[in-house]
Amino acid sequence: MSTSKACFPCRQVIDYTKSEPKDAIPHGSVDFLFDTVGLAMEYLCLMRPKTSRIISISTLPSGNLLQDSSVMRLPHRPTLPFVYKQALNLLDGVRKLRARRYGVEYSYMFLEPSGKDLDLLREYVEKGKLKPVVGTTANMWDIEDVRKACQVVYSNRGGLGKVVIQVVKPENAQ
Repeated sequence: MSTSKACFPCRQVIDYTKSEPKDAIPHGSVDFLFDTVGLAMEYLCLMRPKTSRIISISTLPSGNLLQDSSVMRLPHRPTLPFVYKQALNLLDGVRKLRARRYGVEYSYMFLEPSGKDLDLLREYVEKGKLKPVVGTTANMWDIEDVRKACQVVYSNRGGLGKVVIQVVKPENAQ
């Protein structure tokens, strides 16, 4: 007779308003973390050493990455001041070093706007390949409705799904 070690489930919903993820997820069990709120460094202890990766879209990019981004590819070709560029490079280096101490690879992903990518996503939604979860819908022409929807986001208690602001003016509106 063999005994097997209990395995942490691959999918588990954690309500961060009721429990701390660091307490609910076993340390050293996470392979990949996509950081959308800038808190990745707080969860390094959860990452699996030597094989895990964190990608962030919400911390500051390195100065080099920012200089090479579409934000700086404007007609007048702005240049990031040397001191700011080096400070951003230093902050990025510190994050990478902290992650490396845990055996984790860390990188920042600068999101570039792309009409082609948006068209592809629209196509996926229309074909049912991608099903976005919509939590709150507000009509742009109803300011109170928009305020309530925005308050969900501003309170940092996003709720389930995306907040959608409908831009089409209702037919009965004046």
